[in-house]
Amino acid sequence: MIVVIELPAEDVAKPVAADLVAACSQAHPDGECVLGGSKDEGLHAFVVWEGAEHQRAFLWVEAPGPNGRAAGRRLEFADSDKPEQRWRSVGFVIGSLAMDLEAPREAPAIAKEKPARVDPVFSVAPTREPSSAPAVEEKSEVAFGGFGFQAGGLTGWEPTVGNARAGAQLEVLHGLGTEILLVQAGFRYAAGLGAASETGLSWYSGSAGIGVRGAIDSHVAVEATVDLVIERLDMAAFDSDAPRGETGRTLAGGRIGIDLTAGGPLVAFVGGLEASAVGGTTQIEVGGRPVTTVSPFVLGLTAGVRVIIPDD
Repeated sequence: MIVVIELPAEDVAKPVAADLVAACSQAHPDGECVLGGSKDEGLHAFVVWEGAEHQRAFLWVEAPGPNGRAAGRRLEFADSDKPEQRWRSVGFVIGSLAMDLEAPREAPAIAKEKPARVDPVFSVAPTREPSSAPAVEEKSEVAFGGFGFQAGGLTGWEPTVGNARAGAQLEVLHGLGTEILLVQAGFRYAAGLGAASETGLSWYSGSAGIGVRGAIDSHVAVEATVDLVIERLDMAAFDSDAPRGETGRTLAGGRIGIDLTAGGPLVAFVGGLEASAVGGTTQIEVGGRPVTTVSPFVLGLTAGVRVIIPDD
């Protein structure tokens, strides 16, 4: 194959250029080295000299076409090397690179025999547990897994008449089945505030219900509850023309609530919103004179602390 050597224009006419071509042909006996020519004729070699005295040379040989192979070398000469020796050395290297590029690529050897077994350098744990291993029961991340005892305060407001109340609550909760479903029971006491306190209004109630619990993260959960409520409304009033009067009535109704719990597995803080409807409207009169009205509809806020006793 022809090797076309490209030199700077000022070097083509120098006698040493012929020495370079001759050395290239000597190193590449199966081909022919020439100066200049078309790039389609064969391999192309480029020579770039560095330094005023040609102390260094950079060589690049490439095959034609977009997928052609290429190779390069950088030569550095001693000060004692004569110019013709330097040019001949460049020619020899170009011829050698051309021989390497023309040599066919060796295809990778295909194994004809089954490869020997190679022991792994590390072991992999089995992905399946032995059948004799005991099953591990996974607890739901939203379950508190035991009895919960809760104590706290409450406030209520009757939006239709404007009465307010405040009091305390005690509750007992327990997980049912998956422990995402809750059952609960509680007792509450509240006393009237403002105008409601002048008539000695007070409420005692017991409740029982169910709820569901869902986790927000590992420490925070939301609970939604529905309760059946039995409530006792008591009143004690004074009138300047009549002795102290006391009366009361027992009512039934329901309550729904949303609670947010935050804390660890044994102690949590609980706050919630609720709405209840118990009985009907109660008109209170003292000495035949209307004093206040108690509405069955109450909106409330609750806050407290829950202590959890885990199941064994």
